[in-house]
Amino acid sequence: MEKQKTALSLWGISDELNALNELLILDQGEVSEELEQLQSEAQILLEQKTDSCVGYCEYEKNNIAVAKEKITELRDFIKHKENKIKNFESFVHSCLEKTGKEIFVGEFKQIKLRKASDIVVIDDENKIPMEYTVVETVVKIKKAEIKKALKSGEIAGAHLAKGKQSVMMGLKK
Repeated sequence: MEKQKTALSLWGISDELNALNELLILDQGEVSEELEQLQSEAQILLEQKTDSCVGYCEYEKNNIAVAKEKITELRDFIKHKENKIKNFESFVHSCLEKTGKEIFVGEFKQIKLRKASDIVVIDDENKIPMEYTVVETVVKIKKAEIKKALKSGEIAGAHLAKGKQSVMMGLKK
């Protein structure tokens, strides 16, 4: 069949395929010649848009990569600002100590030293009584090893099944 250019967008073709599926449901799964023809035409239209499909996915993947890079930059920015505040607070603390004061008072705000709180220092974890500990147990299933074992036999509680088929997009070879 000769390929023809179509004005339908990818979303338009997708809408057509969804409408066809709804017709199939309404017809209780019975595939008429008309329905089969419409489905065939929609698939041809989709095939004609292959380059656009791949281009769209690549565009969105690039957007995701840029967003991840921005998130990393923002995390670095936040960490930098937190360190800047921490260093400034240390500077203010040393100024209070050097002047021998416990409080600086401004027109509207004040800075004062807070009383130090008690902190726990663990010298040897092994000497801590059990009543002050929490034991956590983590069970991890080794799926890769189970998969290898299942290929050569049975394992109670597991079986092999076909996974979901994925779509590969890229340059044609």
